Amino acid sequence: AALASTMPETKATTAYPNASGGRIYVDIGKSTERQRSAADIAKELREKVGRLVGAEYVVLDDLNNGAQKPVQIRFYGTDTRKLQQITQDFQKTMAGIKGAVDIGYSEQDPQNELQIELDSGLA
Repeated sequence: AALASTMPETKATTAYPNASGGRIYVDIGKSTERQRSAADIAKELREKVGRLVGAEYVVLDDLNNGAQKPVQIRFYGTDTRKLQQITQDFQKTMAGIKGAVDIGYSEQDPQNELQIELDSGLA
């Protein structure tokens, strides 16, 4: 939040820390009230945040109506080695796309799963 506060477009910041990291929202106001685009501001913020050691980050220039990222792709399956390979290959492909930024991999802890199907006729 402190880094974002140094930028002239920043009107306010809100931080939500949690055990796994946290989120910081930066209000840069309406596009008609500033000289630079959200993409340009995000680029500068990436450069500033990139200097932090030991932190992984994602800078979004559009909150996309509250979604975690403008584009999220999830791969599911039972073979974790195969899923990792597919994910790594996909990341390499995405990295070659002009304009693709903050390409990352978020491995979630394996979850035990129980699936129950109800027979609505018997329920």
